[in-house]
Amino acid sequence: MAERVGSQRGQTDTSIRVLLVDDDNEWVTLVARLLEGVDDAFSVTTANSVVDARALFAPESFDCVVCDYRMPGGDGLSFLSTVRETDPDLPFILATATGSESVASEATAAGATGYFVKDPRTDQGDELATRITQAVERVDARQAADEGDHRFERLFERVPDPVVVAHGPDLVVRTVNPAFEAVFGHDADQIVGEPLGDYLKPAGDDDELFGVPEDVDLDGTRDAEVTRWTVDGPREYHLRLFVDETADGTREVYGHYTDITASKERERLLEAERDATQEVRDILVNASSRTEVETAFVERLVESDGYRFVWVGRQSPDDSVAVGAAAGDDDDYLDGRRETGETVDGPSDTVFRTNEPQFVAVPGVDDGSDGSDGSDESDESDGSDERQAGDDDAAWLAEAAARGFTGVAALPVTHGTIPYGVLVVYTDDPEGFDETDRRLLTETAASLGSAVDVIGRRASLSANRVVQVVLASNDATTPLAQLSVASGCRIDVSAVVPEADDRVVYFVELDGTDAATFVEHAEANDRVTEWAVLDDDERTPRLRLSVEEPSLATVLTECGVVVRSQQVDRGSVQLVVEFPQVVDANAVTEELRASMPDLTVRRHHEVDRLREWQLQPTLPANLTERQLQALRTAYYGGYFERPRLQSAAEVAESLGISRSTFLQHLRVAESKVFGELFE
Repeated sequence: MAERVGSQRGQTDTSIRVLLVDDDNEWVTLVARLLEGVDDAFSVTTANSVVDARALFAPESFDCVVCDYRMPGGDGLSFLSTVRETDPDLPFILATATGSESVASEATAAGATGYFVKDPRTDQGDELATRITQAVERVDARQAADEGDHRFERLFERVPDPVVVAHGPDLVVRTVNPAFEAVFGHDADQIVGEPLGDYLKPAGDDDELFGVPEDVDLDGTRDAEVTRWTVDGPREYHLRLFVDETADGTREVYGHYTDITASKERERLLEAERDATQEVRDILVNASSRTEVETAFVERLVESDGYRFVWVGRQSPDDSVAVGAAAGDDDDYLDGRRETGETVDGPSDTVFRTNEPQFVAVPGVDDGSDGSDGSDESDESDGSDERQAGDDDAAWLAEAAARGFTGVAALPVTHGTIPYGVLVVYTDDPEGFDETDRRLLTETAASLGSAVDVIGRRASLSANRVVQVVLASNDATTPLAQLSVASGCRIDVSAVVPEADDRVVYFVELDGTDAATFVEHAEANDRVTEWAVLDDDERTPRLRLSVEEPSLATVLTECGVVVRSQQVDRGSVQLVVEFPQVVDANAVTEELRASMPDLTVRRHHEVDRLREWQLQPTLPANLTERQLQALRTAYYGGYFERPRLQSAAEVAESLGISRSTFLQHLRVAESKVFGELFE
């Protein structure tokens, strides 16, 4: 016999417990024996009166009752009434010696499952066993279905996503779960019995998902991405439709909404970032000056991103804002200020003071408000959230509002520690600047800073005049200073290659000691993690050192400074550096001296720098950091010399990558450099 789930037993069971009641003890005994002989699953308890049966009966003690219709001291119907008081579903079969329609009708009306006509002349064991089994299995099936419905209802109530059940061509709502009510703002009492499309409107263009999809098979599914209005405004959802058919043939649809707004936003951001990266590369390829770079950026923000007006400001020596490139139809907004150098906007001035992004909401022209909540904190910004304009913004606020601007963003244009200016963006979107706008604009300003820095470096490599500064330090605690003192030699640094985790690789030449002596001291220095002798020349040995600390040379390089030479002589460090015109030499020097008190400036002057290599192109803008690192390490490590001072495997090991990866980076870098040279 197949397993069944019966609520009387409370667990999976295959036995059938029968209470057999009849005042004919001979018949009861015979039938009990016959039932147990038909199937071992039967377990029969007998009683010869209603009184005895009531004493034996208890809820969940039996799976079926077979009771004689007429008995002295109480009949089967009275016992049926007793059973139904505690168990309305327990199978109850009335047994009678004479079958009639009146008995059947009376038994059914009283709640009996069925009735059985006794015939002492025949073996009725199989027939009664079948009747009992069928009655028990029907009840078990109904209870299992009810339990399944209860489980579904519990799951339906608890699932955190909105779910709706609807039917018919117009998707008339049958039920919704609490999450649906909370998310879409429609109570079940309001929406049940109404077409779903009357309440759950799409945000934007209408779509076809408000009818029963006929192209989906029964028990099939359909998936779509839709936008719906919620209590929090428009949200994006993955909608999965499950199609079923009711008993009357009506197609019923279960709709499950999964909020994908955040994931879609991430996808759009990644796509926008990829596009922006490519556009920056294109701008750097085509631009030859800072003005051309700034113009390309502001035009892209207006033409591609749909902002109303964009301009770039630069900080003048007197701390005023000088207007640079601008794009948009409101260029006259800046008229009269380009020449005077006035501070055009409060937010841009705040950026120069704080170096933090500013997003300001502009109150509407007709709302009569000044956008301020009257508190002293209304003019403060946390660098990310849009703030309301306050009293301090009155000088520019009226004109901005009159032009229909709804928000102003001012973002620092920097690279590393170098401030290059401010990017100011105006929008007329009623929503102002949302989270996506703020993130993309912040990244755009950073990209602009990087692009301006690249242009500046190009200019520094080809300019006829630069500011040359000689910096000196007597800090004997740096690894190179310690090695110079310990080895009694001068160290000339040929190149510095920064790596991850503040590690720096130096390519050095020694004067005054041999390679073996220097290596002995390098091994004893706990901040020197790796070393390799590249050329064991007796007069000027060449080595590669890997050191765990940031280098002054790399810090200067990140500031847009060109390091021409670096020398360490018995603890004293001297660097000759050149500042391009776009970098404030005094500001960078003072910032370095604030963190390095022993740093001194020995010489600071403008020099002519006309060199033969000026006529050659600079490094390609699309050269990645990894490719540049591979190229520089190979060059200064002697990989290109004949005979090679280092093999490809040795260079790769010093970079912490495989030989094949190093060669791949090197080949791509060579291709880009040669392409810049010959094309």
